[in-house]
Amino acid sequence: MSWLDELKIEDLRGDYAVIAAAIGLENTVVLAEELGIGPLPLPRLAGPLRHPDQLRSGYVDLFEVLGMELTDAIAGKVMKYDGGQLYLPQAKHVLLAAKERYVKKHDKVSNRRQLARETRLSLRHVYRVCQDKTEERRRKRDEDPDQLSLLPISD
Repeated sequence: MSWLDELKIEDLRGDYAVIAAAIGLENTVVLAEELGIGPLPLPRLAGPLRHPDQLRSGYVDLFEVLGMELTDAIAGKVMKYDGGQLYLPQAKHVLLAAKERYVKKHDKVSNRRQLARETRLSLRHVYRVCQDKTEERRRKRDEDPDQLSLLPISD
């Protein structure tokens, strides 16, 4: 299981949610990781894209990452061939909610370094995400009536 399994269209910001409906979540993640730079201007098109020679401006960037078929899907389904501007925030901001959900779901104190590696989050961020869970574990341990104290009981 991967942190990508935690990703939902509702997690996506900017124009990524609309793009995901047109080209799928996995392709949208690739786009976010490769082109998440902010605004991407896309000129008006006369119709469907059929050949790389038709590409101008931001469509060239999309083509280099996604290929002709998916670039045309964005041009047609998202932009309706009218042109305009897509807003593509950086992947680290867009995918953070899914990564944090994955970390919380799979947290064991012993695997936090592995979770950081899998999600490409810093180890400090993983610890911060797991902080509530850690405090809950401590509370349960401290409230356990069968737990013996190491300190002498004074009357």
